[in-house]
Amino acid sequence: MGALFTCIDYKITDMVFYGTFKTDVSLSVSELFLRNKKNNTEACIEYGYIEDEGVYYIKADMSDAKFEFGAWYPVYKDADGNTGFCSFCGIHNVDEYLRMIELTPERFCIDNMRCYCLGVVDGESAFAIRKIKARSNFIYNTPVYVKGYSVSGYDVKFDLDNNCNMLCNEAELWVVCRATKHAERVVLDAENINAGHMKVDFSKFVMDKACDIYVACNREGRLYVSKLILKNDNYDGSYVVPRSDDSERFILNITDEDKVYQLFFDDYLELSQRFIDRVHMYRGIYRGCIDYFSMNGSILKLRISFEVDMFNDVKLVFRHRRETGEKTTGEFIYQGKCIKENGHKKQYEYVIECDKIDWIPHRYDLLLIGEQDNYSYEFRLIKNGNKINRKLADIFRYGYTTEDNRFVFITETVNENIIVECRNKTVYDETKYRSNERWARIIYPFVMPFLKLKKTVLFYEKFCTAAQDNSYYMFDYVYKKNNKKIRPLYILEKRQPVFEKLQGMYGKNVVDFMSIKHLIYLQAADLFVSTDSKRHCYKWRAGNTKLIKMLEDKPFIFLQHGVIGFKKVDNIYGKKFVNRANKFVVSSEGEKEIVSKHFGYDDEEIITTGLARWDVLESEPDDPPMIFYMPTWRNWIYETNEEEFLESDYFKAFSEILGSDRLNELLVKNNINMIFCFHPKFRQFLHCMKVDSPNIKMASYDDGINVNELLMRCSMFITDYSSASWDVAYMDKPVIFYQFDYEKYMEKQGSYIDMENNVFGRRAVDYNDFIQEISDVIENGFELSEEEKNANISNFKYRDKNNRKRIYEHMLEMLK
Repeated sequence: MGALFTCIDYKITDMVFYGTFKTDVSLSVSELFLRNKKNNTEACIEYGYIEDEGVYYIKADMSDAKFEFGAWYPVYKDADGNTGFCSFCGIHNVDEYLRMIELTPERFCIDNMRCYCLGVVDGESAFAIRKIKARSNFIYNTPVYVKGYSVSGYDVKFDLDNNCNMLCNEAELWVVCRATKHAERVVLDAENINAGHMKVDFSKFVMDKACDIYVACNREGRLYVSKLILKNDNYDGSYVVPRSDDSERFILNITDEDKVYQLFFDDYLELSQRFIDRVHMYRGIYRGCIDYFSMNGSILKLRISFEVDMFNDVKLVFRHRRETGEKTTGEFIYQGKCIKENGHKKQYEYVIECDKIDWIPHRYDLLLIGEQDNYSYEFRLIKNGNKINRKLADIFRYGYTTEDNRFVFITETVNENIIVECRNKTVYDETKYRSNERWARIIYPFVMPFLKLKKTVLFYEKFCTAAQDNSYYMFDYVYKKNNKKIRPLYILEKRQPVFEKLQGMYGKNVVDFMSIKHLIYLQAADLFVSTDSKRHCYKWRAGNTKLIKMLEDKPFIFLQHGVIGFKKVDNIYGKKFVNRANKFVVSSEGEKEIVSKHFGYDDEEIITTGLARWDVLESEPDDPPMIFYMPTWRNWIYETNEEEFLESDYFKAFSEILGSDRLNELLVKNNINMIFCFHPKFRQFLHCMKVDSPNIKMASYDDGINVNELLMRCSMFITDYSSASWDVAYMDKPVIFYQFDYEKYMEKQGSYIDMENNVFGRRAVDYNDFIQEISDVIENGFELSEEEKNANISNFKYRDKNNRKRIYEHMLEMLK
């Protein structure tokens, strides 16, 4: 077989394979193609014969979706219709299945660290092009340990403790940008790697983004992609290394005016690099440590240890940040006094009068600033031991309430940074609910043996305030299954209008949010199923209480609100963050690719089932027609005050629409109604919106509106970036996207989809075009063209009303 048709050369550039082939003189080739041997599928590609060179060629773009992951074999067909595979020049009788040929830039391609494309030979000596995911089981990820290093300028020589038994044929260093996943590659000396040494000139890799660093090796046809880890016999990999004087982990600190390039072993001892502001140069090297804090009335007292004496005038800073991380004018600086000194370690005391601060909602970074050579450097704070942990958990004892009923307390982020939180007080800060939590923790050990006789599954939606999204429809499905081994519970605020109705339908399976019963079941839960994070099943921004800590270890199925595409949320729901899910529900292969690429989930963690609520979607348009307008919120004006809200482009754009004479004329003339639904995060500003048309009605979540019902009743849906647009597309109704602040949205929030070119439905970015799009849809009788209908088909893998069934099967598997 192999002797008849042989690949004599190939290259893979930007996922495009180009190979040249020769045959025996007796073979007449009539056709060439690629075949996936596993599922026997074939893909059309470009092929031909180069007469001057006497060779055949094959060209194929392996990034095309038709080339699924797996091994693709070049196949020839002769004049008689016989087919056969090909060999690779000089390689025969390989012992192991699909061994890689070369790890070189010409014959190994990386597609933004999502997948690799390489040439391989199998155990029958057949040549193939292999497309594999970067997290494939066929890639070995054994770490390479660094015993020591030496530095000369940008040149670093590493002493390696490589525990791989096979010799390295080829080796490369990959420097991968965390944001873009772009990989810079350089060839390493394989002989030096085998001898336990590696020398790299890092001046080639200075990027303006944080980067991860890998060593890739071809070891006898096996691909090893390994992190470089600093050898430390006292570190087991399960916790961040102690944060005191970690200067030995920083290899390079090269300053360029107000920037600094750092090559270092991070808190997990993995080699990384970054190019950051000089003010943060020492942030990862030195940290202040909170030894003690107290709140007496409005007086906050902190004692902070700092372990180096190379900085003077060490001050404490409270710096306010909005959700987008923007700095504001809310910065307060406090001078401390040194009360204890022991060698390089000094302890400072800071006294803050909280009633003298004009507190702004959201969080404040809590930092130290130290002077060195007339330059100010910033340092993060960490906590000192369990005593501080207990204080951080007891926010009511160690917090402060402002005159305008805002609550201020010190807490810890999921990244272990100490911050100050400021938020409006809620009903769940009252003594009653704090008492409920104490009683629930006392009672739980006594009732746990009885509760564990069944598997408890908790369903809930945003802040446990609604029952109209995927969580509710999934709960209803599981409840009606009447599985005797499962206890499905829906958690909902008792004060919500729908609570009594649901309790009448489901009885004791509907549980009042933050009641003793709820908090007992919170501890007993075997699985969380929700459209929101696990923390939405508990009071919001409550500090690091014991129940919050317990939630982090519970299994979780993330149902989503809607299809991921228009809004970047991987910094919230990404696998490496506290809101990570065990199973992540998606609706199509395209969405699965987004979650895999940007969120870091493996294939088995992403379940392509479709959304639960789509099982009950039925298009039932009102007569006369109704347009449903539902814009989403903006993170850069969240928790702002009314004065700032009234100055925002957001308010001005919707005021123009709701007061539009042209829109009013269009609605009245055609006897069409419009329901405008403000996002619940901006409910406090609803009174600011003035409606001048009798055909426009303002709707609010506080009135108990049912969004799912309105989506079914509408004849057209208007939004800016809401994922509910996919629900409407699912029912083949027209969608208009009015994106008046598109550039700012992309800067502050970002999208996984090119909305300028690839968004389904109609799109407008200015008022006149927006009104014209509405007019055109009305004139077309709210009907989609065949082209629009066909475009919708690719957005959904299933339209069979079995989405909940598929999710339920995954639930049962997780509860085994």
